[in-house]
Amino acid sequence: KGAIFDNADTALKGAQSIYVSGKYAYVASDDGVEILDISEPTNPTHKGAITDNNNTALDDADSIYVSGKYAYVASPIFDNSGVEILDISDPSNPTHKGAIFDNADTALKGAQSIYVSGKYAYVASYGDNGVEILDISDPSNPVHIGAIFDSDDTALRSAWSVHVSGKYAYVASGFDKGVEILDISK
Repeated sequence: KGAIFDNADTALKGAQSIYVSGKYAYVASDDGVEILDISEPTNPTHKGAITDNNNTALDDADSIYVSGKYAYVASPIFDNSGVEILDISDPSNPTHKGAIFDNADTALKGAQSIYVSGKYAYVASYGDNGVEILDISDPSNPVHIGAIFDSDDTALRSAWSVHVSGKYAYVASGFDKGVEILDISK
């Protein structure tokens, strides 16, 4: 029906993930996040973009989830792994709202996939072989709430993708070639 390619105006190089909300498509890419106006599917156009800098966790962005006026982005680059929260209330000018990077307490190394449910973000991280849970009720200050790592009882080695439904998080694991179901009600 239509297409748009990376050029000097867009941040579409290495496009990894897309989330559609209303008349916009939000694309996580090697360069950061591109926002496309898709109101005319035959002619998608550049609306806005934000690229990685020293304050953001957008280097090689792999996964994006949009909820309300925020976009949540998981970036797996090991020296800059983390989650970026963008204010997208003005799609032509997305801005950094908050970020959290991998550290000794988190499971964000190799942050590959993100899913938002209520005031929590769930992140599958293949580098830490686990799932990170963040409290995002204050988007300018995401906080580590908990994490679960691979063990003899779980299938979280190389956790690749996460989806939440009700009180469960479903995690696809590349290395274990399986799916782990986590009870997140507690």
